[in-house]
Amino acid sequence: MATFIVGNTRKVFNFGTSKVWDFSEAYRNASNGDVIQFQAGTIINLGQNRFTVEKNLSFVGDMKDDGSLTTSINGTILVTKGHQVSFEKMILNDNIDRTVVTVNGADVVLNQCIMRNFSNTNKKVLLYANDNAQVKIMNSIVDTSDQKRWDTIKTYQANLVIENTTLDKVSIWVSENSNCKLTRVESSRIRSTNAVYAIRSNVEIEDSKIINDGIDGENKYPTVFLNQSSLKSRNSTLGNQDEVESVH
Repeated sequence: MATFIVGNTRKVFNFGTSKVWDFSEAYRNASNGDVIQFQAGTIINLGQNRFTVEKNLSFVGDMKDDGSLTTSINGTILVTKGHQVSFEKMILNDNIDRTVVTVNGADVVLNQCIMRNFSNTNKKVLLYANDNAQVKIMNSIVDTSDQKRWDTIKTYQANLVIENTTLDKVSIWVSENSNCKLTRVESSRIRSTNAVYAIRSNVEIEDSKIINDGIDGENKYPTVFLNQSSLKSRNSTLGNQDEVESVH
């Protein structure tokens, strides 16, 4: 396993590693199982380009002692079928109308990450997973500027696990034989939609607090909406600030 250091200085992270790489150069030279590690303060701006990951790689950023993250990738990322990819201590960010992370039949882990899109006009989801993808988000924060978006995380025939994570104004849509498990999740400030909407899928919620604002004019939105789906809830609070039913 090799480690490729990406950044602007020659600070050495690992013994025997001195070269500092350009991001695209590091990716081209990396092989399955390698690590791309970002120096503190490194920001990668992808512009209009989509960064496609077609290797088994780990992307590792930097976290200060106070828990704040200093490294980010700004743009949209696609992980292709059959690959195993992890992001750790990274901000995955965008501010225009597009999906930040797309997982097509791959295995992706986000650990100690922040994923967000602060565009007020963005109508795309933050994360989309399909084709039997496996996605795990843990010890992270997912947020968006828009309290009235329809869905923020969306799956189609995929498995989603979220653990020990804060969801701010995030709506989860799972469909067509997807599985979604939320453990130690706190979700709030969702308006004009459901916190979880499931179609022909399975949802498990454990040790979590899921709250939404359920009324938009004449429309009422339960916290969890099940359409030909199952829900298992244990030691959790499913609530609605507008006295709308929590589960429908």
